[in-house]
Amino acid sequence: MKTTNPLFFILCSLFLVALAACSDIKDDERLIYVEPVATKRVVMIEDFTGQRCANCPKAAETIESLIEAYGEDKIVPVAIHCDPMGFAGTATVIGLMSEVSRAYGKNFNVQTQPIGTVNRIGGLTEYTSWADVVREAIQKPTYTNLSCTTAYDEQTKEMTVTTQVTANDALDARLQVMLLQDSIVAMQTMPNGKPDNSYMHNHVFRDYVNGDGGESVTLPSGGKTTNTSKIKLDNETLPSTTAKFVPANCYAVSFLYDANGIIQVTSSKIK
Repeated sequence: MKTTNPLFFILCSLFLVALAACSDIKDDERLIYVEPVATKRVVMIEDFTGQRCANCPKAAETIESLIEAYGEDKIVPVAIHCDPMGFAGTATVIGLMSEVSRAYGKNFNVQTQPIGTVNRIGGLTEYTSWADVVREAIQKPTYTNLSCTTAYDEQTKEMTVTTQVTANDALDARLQVMLLQDSIVAMQTMPNGKPDNSYMHNHVFRDYVNGDGGESVTLPSGGKTTNTSKIKLDNETLPSTTAKFVPANCYAVSFLYDANGIIQVTSSKIK
């Protein structure tokens, strides 16, 4: 009678156990280890988007995944609704593109969407590359501290933004303050080509608080300055879109920039 080596049965058993253990894990449930990085600055993503852009929701999802990965205090997104796929709205359908946001897109020569910038490094970048660019940008040191607070007067409908700048090294830049709004329910063309009238738009750029281009800030090493800007949250005053202002959903974004890109950025919700 022929005898089989017991080691053969042991190896076969181990192989079957391993095979059974692996087969229960779906491809989309497998974990991929991502090495953590040191976050040395806040990163701003300018997302040039449009309500008629079918792939723009994918860019928004990319931003949300980056916020989840790094924290909402490290990623500041700005959704700029502009040409070529922006929508200004009609009497019955809310549009999020204004003349100001359209000019914003023209300043960056936006020709296709979705597309954007990450700290304005390397120009316009496809959303599929944002994760790599963010990972690199967030590790770069910054020598400027930036903070801002907001206040809202219900009687005058004015939002006041106070931004504090501390330069740990000599600073020659510009300070830009902008008004953004979350939770705007409006039409959005989805990847399947169909419109979703209940789509939630976040980080929507509404207007500049301290003017297009901002204000000059020049400080010596160790210097400090405080900037105060005001804006009225009123559809009759601000650039015309058909989206109403909800102060509770509005917030300010302040950032310093120069010819090399964005130096530091911060945001503050209305209190």
